[in-house]
Amino acid sequence: MNFMLEQFIPKHIIDAATTLKLEISLDQENIEIRDLLKRSMFIGGKRLRPLLMFMFSELYNIPLKTISPYALSAELIHLATLSHDDVVDNATTRRGMPSINILASNKRAVLVGDYLLAHTVFDLCKHDNIRILQELSVAIKDLALGEWLQLNLLQHSNLHDNLNDKKNLDIKPPHIDQIENIAKKKTASVISFCTTIPAILANISENLIDLSRSFGHAFGIAFQLSDDLLDFSSEDQTGKNSFNDLENGTLNSVIVDFFNLHPIYWQRWINNEFDFNSEIKKTEVNKFLQFSKDNIKKLIDIKKTTANKCLDQIVIELEKHQHRHYQQRQEQQQLFKIEIIESMKALSEYVQMRNH
Repeated sequence: MNFMLEQFIPKHIIDAATTLKLEISLDQENIEIRDLLKRSMFIGGKRLRPLLMFMFSELYNIPLKTISPYALSAELIHLATLSHDDVVDNATTRRGMPSINILASNKRAVLVGDYLLAHTVFDLCKHDNIRILQELSVAIKDLALGEWLQLNLLQHSNLHDNLNDKKNLDIKPPHIDQIENIAKKKTASVISFCTTIPAILANISENLIDLSRSFGHAFGIAFQLSDDLLDFSSEDQTGKNSFNDLENGTLNSVIVDFFNLHPIYWQRWINNEFDFNSEIKKTEVNKFLQFSKDNIKKLIDIKKTTANKCLDQIVIELEKHQHRHYQQRQEQQQLFKIEIIESMKALSEYVQMRNH
């Protein structure tokens, strides 16, 4: 786990996340699915979602062994969405290796994603907690809705390939709020599931459950916006031309902000009149894109601040109600609580640092 957070996060939490075994129950009928997953989706990954769930379980004094099945479910949901995304995005690689749709086929990649979702629901039913199943259902529903909303945006990005009756229409660029909503549905939904489940298992107040969920939403949006910025890192950092997204018709937060600030470029783009070969134009557009990147960094900072405020409020609520988990060995528990809170703030800080 190369978060550079080992100095902040307790080692046993990092170990729990990195050693979490990605697996599905094996029977004769799903051997092919398991083997395909072992050659694709089960390789690598940041384990961010299990890490967050383990950290919140420590905050609410839920044993790591108890939370492990739920951490696994969160990672499997995430992998299911990646399998679907590879089909929607016509991907060819993932994590530097052939993507699952290339290893198998688009149809099989979709079926693997569906299988992982169904497997996760089935496994969590064994724990007989309807509240957690409701949270899981909301996360899966939001994932599907977020993908739908993103496809609607892609209709914008395909305008310059389908001019016919559209060239003279006054079509406006998407708004940054739409991008943020998609990030909330697609990325923050599973992350908030990770931060909410430990609170539910701890049987604490609804206010603390809501604060845990709100942290996940803010953190998840910040994380997705951070990924958008990484897409616009210099070639030296990523090996990716910063104009690839524009040329490929991808709309992310940076591009949407750029088009809203400079509608003349939006009109040129949808009319297929954007000159990608002019070095003068590239220099000019890069200057404007830098301003948009700075705007997104500010938005990330706002979300990071919101996440940290949620953590501070969680501490206040726990102390106010003298929660039973903190009544014994109060001094030791207080030090431990501070350590976990600061760890989560360090993780939040990492979201912003990874853009520089």
